[in-house]
Amino acid sequence: MHLRSLVAGLALLGIAWAAPAAGGTAQTLDSATFSERTRTGTWVIKHFSPKCKHCRSFQPKWEQAVAALDDVQFGEINCAQNEQLCDTHNVEAWPTVSVFKHGQQQKRLLVGDQTKEALLQYIAETAQRPAVAVLGAGNFTEHAGKGVWLVKHYSPFCPHCRHMAPHWAKAADEAAAELGEAGVLLGEVNCIDNRRLCEDNFVDGYPTVNLFVDGRFVEEMLVKYEFAPMKEYMLKLPGRVKSGELAAKKAVPVVANDNRDWDDAADAADKAQESGPAEKLEADGARDAEPKSEVSKANEPKSEVSKANEPKPAETKAGEPKTEVSKADGEPKQPEESYNPDGEVITLTKENFAERTASGPWFIKFYAPWCPHCQHLAPEWTRLGA
Repeated sequence: MHLRSLVAGLALLGIAWAAPAAGGTAQTLDSATFSERTRTGTWVIKHFSPKCKHCRSFQPKWEQAVAALDDVQFGEINCAQNEQLCDTHNVEAWPTVSVFKHGQQQKRLLVGDQTKEALLQYIAETAQRPAVAVLGAGNFTEHAGKGVWLVKHYSPFCPHCRHMAPHWAKAADEAAAELGEAGVLLGEVNCIDNRRLCEDNFVDGYPTVNLFVDGRFVEEMLVKYEFAPMKEYMLKLPGRVKSGELAAKKAVPVVANDNRDWDDAADAADKAQESGPAEKLEADGARDAEPKSEVSKANEPKSEVSKANEPKPAETKAGEPKTEVSKADGEPKQPEESYNPDGEVITLTKENFAERTASGPWFIKFYAPWCPHCQHLAPEWTRLGA
């Protein structure tokens, strides 16, 4: 039986966790073998004394856990024979169960003659917890709403995200021990499944890594999305937590377009909105400028140049105000040609593009169905077409 099934059944955490390296039997460890054996992987270690009655009572529950779980590594240390090693592990009573990840002891200990259920839950929460938690709309507030969380937002379809994934995983694995000691947690959100959550988290492109303190956005991780710079950023977080810098920092969302799949049009519109009415007009383009030009044509003064270019046959109509009549009516007397009388938005493909766009002006939207900005634009685009 795998612990993953047990965790799902008991709903211990409400988070999807991955499992570490395989094991399934308890190895006898001592001062000579401990460091080398536990240097890599995740280990659940029982510290005991053969003369301790609580240890003897705990033994069958320990054996049941060892036999049931084949996806963690177990070890046992006889503290009567390895007193100094047990002291190094902060063992003050027997039995004591502790977890080591890549040679680093985790802070939380399980002390005393505990039940099998308590032991299994301890292993699930301490040993089985991976470097990165899977977060979504259903559990983000519950978990990232308290403590310090560094969260990657991504799309499984995004090329930049796929390039980043192994670098992120390696950096998370190697920094996890130090981050865990400082209470800094790592998570990731699939934005295709959690679009609204990603929008609320200031995500404007993929991938985006944001830092949260007690559910409050603090900053974006503005480093190159590769192993070394990401690990360096992660390892600085414990010191920043300890100094109180993060708790006092005010959030200023920043766009880092060099690392992302992003939407130029949406970004330009955002900048225009921040810059005020004059720049907003430029960003909106012909849509806002068009009606204004019609008004100006109706009201514009008659210039000498335009008069010189007006048709002479109007002289035959004695006494008629030739130019004023045509100008006041908006100039062209002929009916305007309508290229889209039905307000239809036509889906173009490589098969029909050339034929359909061979005549008339076209405004064409290029988009990706998984892009949040594209999804946000879609109803506006349909409304404009109509």
